[in-house]
Formats: sequence, C-alpha cells, structure tokens
Amino acid sequence: MPGRILAELKQSRPFPSLEAETAVNLVRTADAILRGLAAALKPHGISPEQYNVLRILRGAGRTGLPCGEIAARMITRDPDMTRLLDRLEARGLIARARDTEDRRVINTRIAPAGLRLLAGLDRPVEAENKRLVGHLQPARLRHLVALLEAVRQRPEKTRILGRQLGPVHFEKHVTGKVRPRSNRHPGTITQRREI
Repeated sequence: MPGRILAELKQSRPFPSLEAETAVNLVRTADAILRGLAAALKPHGISPEQYNVLRILRGAGRTGLPCGEIAARMITRDPDMTRLLDRLEARGLIARARDTEDRRVINTRIAPAGLRLLAGLDRPVEAENKRLVGHLQPARLRHLVALLEAVRQRPEKTRILGRQLGPVHFEKHVTGKVRPRSNRHPGTITQRREI
C-alpha cells in the first residue's frame, strides 16, 4: 500500500523501492522540522545553524571549543563554519580567543548576550518541538528515535549474532523489555550486538 508521501509530492508513479520511499520521507520530515525551527527563530534574527552553534557553546561551558570541534558537533553541517562564527561574533553572541596552553588553537565561547538570547529561545523552541511531534505517544517517540539512530549507523558495523541486520524491531532498546515470543511480530529480532 503506497504511503502518503506520493500524494504530498503529487507523484503518481510509485517509488522504485521501499528504501527510496523511506529516504524521501526522511528528507521531507527533516525539511518540515527545520522550517518549523526557522520560523520559531526568525523573530529573534537567528538561523537554525547559528542557534545550533550557540547551544553547543552553552553546553561546552567556560572553556569553549575550537572551530573544528564545533563543526563536528553540528546537527547539520555548515560548509563555512568560520563565516558562521564571524557573524555570531559580530553580533556579540560569542567571543574567540587563543588557547592559553596551545597558542595555535582559537577557542570560541558563548558570550553573555548569547546566553540571554538562548534563555529567551528555550521555551519557543520546545513549544515548536511539541507542536511537531508532541501528538506521538512517548513509546512511539522512543521507537522513532531508535529507528532514526539505526538509519544513521553504518550497516557494516551493526550485526546480530554475527549476521548482518535484516528487518529489526528495537523492542528491547525502546522499552527495556522483551515480550514473550508468542506476542512478537514475525521476524522480530530482540538481541542486538555491536561489533
């Protein structure tokens, strides 16, 4: 049975595979989430990428982080991290200084103005998160998180009892419990081992 994504995209031809339909659904959903976040941030004059940097730096504390470490922690990659940091510094939201122990390293810290801005954004962003996915029950959200994490794993690293993963139901991972065999869906795999 075809999913709703065909109607949303006004596409009459079916996808060539379930994997293709899944990938398009993921991209479409990510776009909807990013648009919602951008709309929540727009009144404050900040982009989702700038917001991400400020959140990373708030979590890093007083020591701050070098540019490369900030880039590695970004949710979405920005090809020009230096320019992104330049814009935040020009607004007084961050401060950069050479590391006291290694003068080659420039650490970036969140400025008091950046902390104040984030404090004002915490509630609107959380409200947007609830608007986007709050209609799902907690168990479904945990299941969705587990599936999305599995998608991001490289398949060659995830194996079950020495075999490549097939269709996986992350029951134990999501709920912490394993139902009796008679209650499981056919093909459910509940033991997972990382190699």
